[in-house]
Amino acid sequence: MKRHRNNLTSRAPRGWSLVEMLVVVALITILLGILINTASESRAPIELTKTTLKTAQGAATEYEVKTNNWVNHHDTGAIAWATARRMNKPGSTGNATIGIGATDTGQSAERFVWAALQVESSAKIIRSVEKDALQDTGNTAGMLDLLDGWGNPIRYAAFVSQTDTVTWDDNLPLRGTESRPDPFFASAGPDGKWGDASQGTNNAVPNADAADNIYSFNLGE
Repeated sequence: MKRHRNNLTSRAPRGWSLVEMLVVVALITILLGILINTASESRAPIELTKTTLKTAQGAATEYEVKTNNWVNHHDTGAIAWATARRMNKPGSTGNATIGIGATDTGQSAERFVWAALQVESSAKIIRSVEKDALQDTGNTAGMLDLLDGWGNPIRYAAFVSQTDTVTWDDNLPLRGTESRPDPFFASAGPDGKWGDASQGTNNAVPNADAADNIYSFNLGE
């Protein structure tokens, strides 16, 4: 008996063509590019903030070395705008009452920047921050402020104590004393909320709003 061969021969699976492989590679490359770009954009404000805080800390150190003094964020004395090294509005004249009383008016970094700009070496450092980080926000007209990567004012404190009459800084980490200051700068982080990071007298854990705060003393050199 003659055997008939089955015409339905099995076929091996067809492999990917070169064009199909190139299309897949291109799609993967595009998706990776989007993911990397998104991650970079989300990190950009954080990195800018850290750079600004570290630069300001360097300026504070330089100011202390050159003047054998430090900027007291409790000082509320008036500052003359028409000084030898004016701020960003050379035509401005008059006086500005700048500094912190019992409540926060957002002027602590303004006072530091003004003082740092009066010393050539610390002025050079503070002016090296990104342009967007050193702005006249109008909080005190004619005075430059330090801003973080999200456009919020940075705070400056020479020391933090919960036993003095100034209360606006009590939510910052306890650090230094008036007789032995330990200046630092702080950002409220991405959420713009300071919360309470003082840990108080009971050494409590900082609350949720303070969890993303960024401090210059944590950034190293």
